[in-house]
Amino acid sequence: LSDLLTQLGGKNMLPKSLTTPYPQIAIEWILKNSPDYLFILGDSIEQKEETQKLSKLWWPHKNVKVILLPSDRFARTTFGAITNLPILLEKEL
Repeated sequence: LSDLLTQLGGKNMLPKSLTTPYPQIAIEWILKNSPDYLFILGDSIEQKEETQKLSKLWWPHKNVKVILLPSDRFARTTFGAITNLPILLEKEL
């Protein structure tokens, strides 16, 4: 996903030195780095809404966009991510 986002013009905030497939990032690190977008891998719209509410508390003067990446399309290494991410980003952004 990181490579795909880069090819679409985005930039992953996580350092390239993280080599684990699904790194767990401390909330403090995210708060410190103040992203423009937060991608959530999951299937719950409630999770997206809760993260959006929290982002307004964490960064009150910034509009951070929360984008839900459905697990069935993005959790596996398949062509699904390649075909679905551009469509999802076009719709969300």
